[in-house]
Amino acid sequence: MRPAEFEPICVQEAVDRYVEMVRAKALTGQFSPATAEVYCRDMAVFAELAGPDRLLDDLDGADVDAVRKGIGSDPRIGTRFIYPGIGYGGSCFPKDVKALIRTGKANNYCLRILESVDAVNNDQKQVMFAKIKRYFGEELAGKTIAVWGIAFKPNTDDIREAPALVLIDSLLQAGAHVQVYDPVAMTDARYLLNDHVLFAGSALDAVKGAHALVLVTEWSEFRLPDWKKISDLMRHQAVFDGRNIYNPAELQENGFAYHCIGRTSSVGKLEPEV
Repeated sequence: MRPAEFEPICVQEAVDRYVEMVRAKALTGQFSPATAEVYCRDMAVFAELAGPDRLLDDLDGADVDAVRKGIGSDPRIGTRFIYPGIGYGGSCFPKDVKALIRTGKANNYCLRILESVDAVNNDQKQVMFAKIKRYFGEELAGKTIAVWGIAFKPNTDDIREAPALVLIDSLLQAGAHVQVYDPVAMTDARYLLNDHVLFAGSALDAVKGAHALVLVTEWSEFRLPDWKKISDLMRHQAVFDGRNIYNPAELQENGFAYHCIGRTSSVGKLEPEV
């Protein structure tokens, strides 16, 4: 008599078991790398949870960088992916977050943390425009705004779901004139933005006659600008730093009103043009 483990089973049952095994492995394969990426992205948006325009900026003396260092001092977390900013974009993280949310719903499970990450990221892309609007008030219409960086991150020409596109659209809707420059992402940007913005030939060309400069993508060539030269080219001296890469004291010493993410900003008042 055959041992029980060798008892034959019907072909359909064997196929069903195999399909279920493959499906389980496929789901695991889908969730493992995507969840790892989302974890990194959760760390990256910590500033969007701890330092949006309505929180740390409104607390006198608050500094999101101190929060970043405090959180990153935990060896289980680290500091590599927790930098403040104006939202994430690109072809991977947004897609992976949304895919995991859909997968959860397909299995009757609400992934509330991921839904919050997605919603907060969308809100964060509006933070810099809110700062600009608050600074200029009703005088924003007709003002010229220079934007440095269109790609969703440095060293790529990928502009998919880039925060810069959301900012530019909001500025145009408010009646502002926009002058943009990106070292490599101009071709795709021209296709999307057409003639609605002025495409500058260099970073300095972008700030000519501008009432404000907005740093969106932290390209290396934007990190050490000649503020004296930039001041001479601009019509009004205001800088909105979406990646916190500039020194507030240096900007203020050069006569700029400086605004950033999650730390005390100068509150320079817009003076009437002469």
